[in-house]
Amino acid sequence: MEIKKRTNFSQKRENFKKKLSENVRSKHPKPIKTLMIEADYSPSYSEHPSKVLSDPDVQVIAEKILPTEYLLKKNRELLEIKELKQLHFDANISDCEIEEIIKEAGCNLLNIKTVTVEYTTKKGEVKSFDKKEVFYTAPNALAQDRALDKAYKIKKYYEPKDTGKQPDDFSKYSPEEIREVFAQLVLRIGTYIPRGSD
Repeated sequence: MEIKKRTNFSQKRENFKKKLSENVRSKHPKPIKTLMIEADYSPSYSEHPSKVLSDPDVQVIAEKILPTEYLLKKNRELLEIKELKQLHFDANISDCEIEEIIKEAGCNLLNIKTVTVEYTTKKGEVKSFDKKEVFYTAPNALAQDRALDKAYKIKKYYEPKDTGKQPDDFSKYSPEEIREVFAQLVLRIGTYIPRGSD
């Protein structure tokens, strides 16, 4: 059985930076987790890539790969992205009414054309009717939602606000101590609850 030589932490970090640089130039890039394992990090440690990605040297490599300005530009494009859509209207509705409906919904009208649709009834008769086929662009809500989510994360809007209070650390108490404090709290609250007249 071959015994694997343990790699010290700084050597793992250097290995990871080298693997990351190579990965950038690869036609088939690997996931960060795989790169971490290849750099001799344990599988459990590789489940938390933020520990390695927060390294300033890794951030320099990341900035070379994907400059911040480029990412911000792409994110802005996602916020403004539109998609092509199609609707059908009754042929009796005027083009002006259709245009008003499309604009009122915040979309841009591209084209309106009248088309004839033929169909066969159950009795075998061929019938037809006219309808208006409308092409327009609309904001891509899913792409915009994702772009906003990224922007909020960048701006740290999701971070909890500092209220000046420290959260209670219950990890230092045993389950028995927590139950005792909870029981005392329930008794104390119970004395302040008004009782109904019996």
